[in-house]
Amino acid sequence: MKEEDNGASVAESGDEEEIEIEPKLSNIIPIFTDLICNRNLLMFVSYVLVASVASAIPRNVMEVYLTSDLGFAKESLAFIDVFMTPLNIVLAIFSSYLVAEKHF
Repeated sequence: MKEEDNGASVAESGDEEEIEIEPKLSNIIPIFTDLICNRNLLMFVSYVLVASVASAIPRNVMEVYLTSDLGFAKESLAFIDVFMTPLNIVLAIFSSYLVAEKHF
C-alpha cells in the first residue's frame, strides 16, 4: 500500500489500483446532515417507528392476557412465531410481486 498526500491509500492488486479514502470527521458530518435533511428518509424512519410501536403494544398486551389470564404457555406462544415469520416474508415477497407494475 502506498500513502498519498491527501490521506488516501492505494492498494495495488495486479493491474488494478484501488483508492481507499480514510473517512475524516469533516467528510462525515455533511453526509449525516444530508441524511437528516432528507424528507423521504425521515418519513420512512418515522413510519417504521410508528408501525413497530403499533404492532408491539397489542402483541405485548396479547401475550400478557394469554399467559396470565388464560394460562397459555409461553413456549406455545413463541412457537407461533416459527410459523408466522416465514409466512410474513412470503407474503411480503408476494405483495411486492403484485404491485411491481403499479408504482405509486
